[in-house]
Amino acid sequence: MSTNLYTFDRGFIFIVTWLSFNICQAAGIVDITLQDQNGQALVDGVVYFQVESEYASLSGNKRIPSNLIMDQKNRQFAPHVLIAQVGDLVSFPNSDNIRHHVYSFSEPKRFEIKLYADKPESPIKFETPGVVALGCNIHDSMLGYILVIDTPYASKTDSKGRASLAVPEKVPSEFFVWHPLLKNTAKPLKVSEFDVNSPQTVVIEIKSTKNTKFNKKRWR
Repeated sequence: MSTNLYTFDRGFIFIVTWLSFNICQAAGIVDITLQDQNGQALVDGVVYFQVESEYASLSGNKRIPSNLIMDQKNRQFAPHVLIAQVGDLVSFPNSDNIRHHVYSFSEPKRFEIKLYADKPESPIKFETPGVVALGCNIHDSMLGYILVIDTPYASKTDSKGRASLAVPEKVPSEFFVWHPLLKNTAKPLKVSEFDVNSPQTVVIEIKSTKNTKFNKKRWR
């Protein structure tokens, strides 16, 4: 077992968070556990391998865009974090009994769905990689994320902080990590110098702040 320490200096110190990964490979799958500095599991983290293949699929053929759903339930986005591949379509149904006004100022996809109930007529297409932060113009406490990536090799951590990630045939020299608690939420972290063929633990020290509301000024 090996341990690597990566320190990402993002400026002022707010909340120090450690991301701990326990990695092992079995039949082309990497099992990853994501934890904070107190050993607590971090749900909704995203880990992925970047591959140079536009609109790629796991079979290597040009993929058909998926139709994904970002719902709104109990005045929250559901799921809190959604992984989308470049070209995917996302619908924003409203399952609440009140109206919402969904929008994003994020550069990869700026859009607005004004006050509505039920389901908008058309989904939104996401064509540019990056982090898209979502807010509601009526309920400032609502905050969600769509991570748009150009790779099928991605997975999200569950309530136990675990994710199973498919490994490309040609294993990249690095993988990427993203989590809503990152201080620089718009930029995933890069992890290199790891051996996917042997069990290992990768520890990343980052400086982070937790946002509980949609920061309109930050995402303009």
